Amino acid sequence: MASTFVKVVDDGYAKLPAEEAFPLVKESTPLLQREGLSCARSVLSRGFGLGVLVTTVVLLCTPLVNVRHGGHGGGHHQGGDRRKYCVAHAAYGNYVPVAEISRKSKEAYAAKNGYRFVELLGDKKEDFVATHCPELVSQMVNDYSWTTPVKVCGMWAVLRDSCDYVLWTDADAVIVDAEVSIERLMGLERSPYSRELRRDAGAVLPAVYPEETQDILLFLNRECPGYNHTMAPGDCGRPRDFANCVNTGSLVLKSGAFAETFLRQQLTMAIFNNDFLTQSPCSTVDFDSGIEDWDQCNFPHKTEQCTLECLYRVQPTYFNTTICKKATAAEDYLTGVLLEDRFQQQVYGGNTTGNTTKLMDSFKESVLMPSYDGSLVFNCMGGKHDAKLTCVRKATMHYWPEVADAVLAL
Repeated sequence: MASTFVKVVDDGYAKLPAEEAFPLVKESTPLLQREGLSCARSVLSRGFGLGVLVTTVVLLCTPLVNVRHGGHGGGHHQGGDRRKYCVAHAAYGNYVPVAEISRKSKEAYAAKNGYRFVELLGDKKEDFVATHCPELVSQMVNDYSWTTPVKVCGMWAVLRDSCDYVLWTDADAVIVDAEVSIERLMGLERSPYSRELRRDAGAVLPAVYPEETQDILLFLNRECPGYNHTMAPGDCGRPRDFANCVNTGSLVLKSGAFAETFLRQQLTMAIFNNDFLTQSPCSTVDFDSGIEDWDQCNFPHKTEQCTLECLYRVQPTYFNTTICKKATAAEDYLTGVLLEDRFQQQVYGGNTTGNTTKLMDSFKESVLMPSYDGSLVFNCMGGKHDAKLTCVRKATMHYWPEVADAVLAL
């Protein structure tokens, strides 16, 4: 059941008092003729409230792009073998070896459930985007975020070419329980794939299954402040609590108009750096997260969670077609380990900083490592490249011992 947003008093996205509003200024250069960082900074530096801040940037600073119709070249899948469901991830640069390990669990999950597994790889970000979603290239020229372009481009390409619903997982996320199907997560009946694709005029992503109103599924971290047992199934809670707890390491997105808007808006926000975002109304630093100094906007070059929560707080109608799954001890849909040194002592209580092998071994001997049943993914969050490799390798072999030899060979 899709969550229905109920307007609440939330100082996290309250408008500035009228006397603080910046007076309108007639621009000598129309905003629609500007692109990227210069336009966005011009708009945001004026001290607008969060709603005006993000909405203005999204509407006025998104560059116009060429929309391609019909077939798609460059090695993309053709529509004839399209599936209803895919599980997918993407990587470029030094994330590729990480993806090669984690894909073992995703291939097995897809095979068990009759899904397609899609892996999109590239040597560099620019090559990745040009290969998989050339129609978005002009919107990624000034991106500060290293992670938003690969996620947006990856989901865009998969929904355009391969399937109607994508279960997107980060390259450093490992599938845990293959019984947790996409249909179960979305509350949909398993049905045979039989219908014609429908494209709206000017659209890139085909519209599908209009009778299924859930456009996106987002996962919320376990034991987040502000959430309790009285929440209705699928509810996303208050925007400020959602902002603290949402995790984009795994999500489900349906093809169609919502996906196009959602992905393009995420790209528009990808130009902002951490210094800017932490000083903007997008910051979650004053929200009670349960972790000292936590701010979704303060992970260097990884800003997609910050900008996603910001877009939802600005446009709360998004909650009307969004369902959220809050992790519990019984069904820990999205869990994992924080590899960032600055959080390990504080969150886990053990002195494992800099020793990922020791950290992962301690996880296996504690309740921190989720059980198989009811757990969707285990995500190796943050940290350096070597730590990610160790974490993904150990998690994959723990949950999928049958692929241990193949993992060790990588």
